[in-house]
Amino acid sequence: MEKTINIDGKPIKMRVTARIHAEYREAFGKDLLLELAKSREDNADNISEVIDNLAWLMAKKAGNQVHPPELTAAQAVGEWLDTMESGSAISSVSGEIISLYYASESGHSTPAKK
Repeated sequence: MEKTINIDGKPIKMRVTARIHAEYREAFGKDLLLELAKSREDNADNISEVIDNLAWLMAKKAGNQVHPPELTAAQAVGEWLDTMESGSAISSVSGEIISLYYASESGHSTPAKK
């Protein structure tokens, strides 16, 4: 599933596939579902980092990000965030990012007509 989200005044294509959980684990060494659940329990204390990581990964999957081999994923997220002028660029669209993620989780199959 793909969607273009306007972040910091720029259209950024985001893409979510079935491999998002495995790719998140490979990139950040953490389970995405557990991180989202923990964020809800912690009253969103660490949700910002999870959303930043998820947004970067979805943008990267859509072909927007270059991940230099000398950088870790966490460093690449930091570099990406540094390109944004607003400190709240990602948090201002976090609802759209989460909605895109959950829309891909729900599956949008349409039953065949009989």
